[in-house]
Amino acid sequence: MGTFDAFLPLPANWNVGISYQPADQWIVSGEVQFVGWGAYKTLNIQFSQEVLDGYSIDAPKEYKNLRIYCLGAQYAATNRFDLHLGAYLDESPVKSDYLNPETPSMNKLGITAGFSFRPLEYFSVDVALAYVTGFGRDGSYTDQLSGIEFGGHYKVNAFTPSVGVSYAF
Repeated sequence: MGTFDAFLPLPANWNVGISYQPADQWIVSGEVQFVGWGAYKTLNIQFSQEVLDGYSIDAPKEYKNLRIYCLGAQYAATNRFDLHLGAYLDESPVKSDYLNPETPSMNKLGITAGFSFRPLEYFSVDVALAYVTGFGRDGSYTDQLSGIEFGGHYKVNAFTPSVGVSYAF
């Protein structure tokens, strides 16, 4: 057993959004997120001598800053039941010659749908489903230690169900 040290700067986010109520039962919203992935220049990991004889990883990343675009709508079907629908487009921060499966590597489209039910005035049950698909992308990267190039066609699909319960007081 041993230890390792690693440094991974996380991106800063700056969000700007707006919502509008065109009718009593409808709320629509839009948002743009500016994500500072440009802070992620390298992944550096230094293992202790007990692990891999002190091997270190210095993997260049050179990510770029990006935007995420979001749209959403809520329809109040009754005073206790709301329907939700949304979509987002998430740009990839990864340049083609740094493409690998460990991090956000392709542009993605997300579609969400759900509902909120309030059986009591201060109690709510929320149910949602998100579907995310990545726009397939070809790319590769070269392992710094072995010099071997890893490449392929990357794509992603995910379904994410969720249930939430809240109580306001």
